[in-house]
Amino acid sequence: MSPDKVLIGLGIAEEAALLLLLAWRLAFKKQPAFFAWILWSLGTDLATTLIGQSNIAFQISEAQIALDSLFIFAVLVETTWSVLRPLHSLLPRRSWLIIVGIITIVGAILWPFARLTLPANLNHDGALFFQMQQTFAFLRVIYFVLLAASSQPLAMNWRNRELQIASGMGIYSLVSLAVNVLHLHQTVGPTYHLLDLVAVTSYLGSLAYWVLAFAEKEQERQDFSPQIANVLLFLGGVTQRDRQALNQLLAARTNRDRTT
Repeated sequence: MSPDKVLIGLGIAEEAALLLLLAWRLAFKKQPAFFAWILWSLGTDLATTLIGQSNIAFQISEAQIALDSLFIFAVLVETTWSVLRPLHSLLPRRSWLIIVGIITIVGAILWPFARLTLPANLNHDGALFFQMQQTFAFLRVIYFVLLAASSQPLAMNWRNRELQIASGMGIYSLVSLAVNVLHLHQTVGPTYHLLDLVAVTSYLGSLAYWVLAFAEKEQERQDFSPQIANVLLFLGGVTQRDRQALNQLLAARTNRDRTT
């Protein structure tokens, strides 16, 4: 059996295992976009494997790239909103639209930079799909770095779902970007495809990481510090009175924790 078929089979098995774990953990309630993305990935992988090499399989691959981008965008918005979970009761209902706007703006800024990694032999449609894929790869890497760097002030650690999802997406996206950049300086040959296998393996590693992460019970999130909470509430348009009320609530919880 060829290495390609082994990796495809392993990927389908890992996606199926992760999907079962997500269903068991009721993740479709807390992380519906992430659950839907894994379900979509499993479905398209099964479909392309059963169909084999054909025009239909190529059309499915194009649709997968486009819909993958939409799913990933939704996962980033969902994860960011989940990071702000301790403040949901104080934030306006439509605060998630601010998150949508910020991610859209960052994606628009990254769009022309993603074009620098395009292979020269692509047609117009292929270049468009590839540029879209690269833009979201850049976006995932930047998102992971920013979230990991701010994990301490956001009262997060590596056992929180938000950071687990972001780290898995960021790691395989970083490897994929590195592979695509190396491809620009290569000619098609055995080494060229070997790098593709490295990119696929990084995705399988992320799937394995998510399986292990969701196999464990999620750690309860802690409250933000008053300083960080005030900044986030200010960005969300919450009034000064509400921020003062939050400070009093956090101070009361801190005193209670010290006395227990």
